[in-house]
Amino acid sequence: MKLFTVFGNPIEHSRSPVLYNSAFDFYGMRDCFYTKTKIEKASEIKDAFKEFGLNGANVTTPFKEDIIDEKVVDGISEDVKLLKNANTIIRRPDGLLISHNTDVLGFTASAMAFIGFKKALILGAGGAAKSGAVGLMRKKQTAHILSRSKQRLKFFEDLGFDSFTPDNFRTQDYDLIINATSAGLAGHTDLP
Repeated sequence: MKLFTVFGNPIEHSRSPVLYNSAFDFYGMRDCFYTKTKIEKASEIKDAFKEFGLNGANVTTPFKEDIIDEKVVDGISEDVKLLKNANTIIRRPDGLLISHNTDVLGFTASAMAFIGFKKALILGAGGAAKSGAVGLMRKKQTAHILSRSKQRLKFFEDLGFDSFTPDNFRTQDYDLIINATSAGLAGHTDLP
């Protein structure tokens, strides 16, 4: 049996087990099972991989930026080096745990479904916003970033994005507005 999980805290809201187990069933992958695991700190991840014999895991709030640390994993992919966050850990055949960021590909594929958009506004400046901005940049799409935190905008500014806080943001014409904040997670209804 190949076992996968999603690590996070909170984790109760996660729909990942339903989605992944449905996909495993659809594709006839009867030897795969996906669950969710609440952890208190990222340093518990290596032990969980060993204890449960995990083949891979997704990682969600608040640990995405923690799994680039070599105390937590054995190595990181190129996207993780750029983004400084990850959402997936794969156990290679040699046993090494490598962090990856699949948000760039997923986000880009989703955004590009909105054919013909010229300019996007990304709300938030966390890991999802970084992945989305990098994905849109690679597709040569214009994106602006709006965040409450001026400090978190440095990543975007260093890559050449127009970035704003509520203090200096002026309404513009956007074809696509992307919520990359925690608003919508269970128990989180206010925009950060």
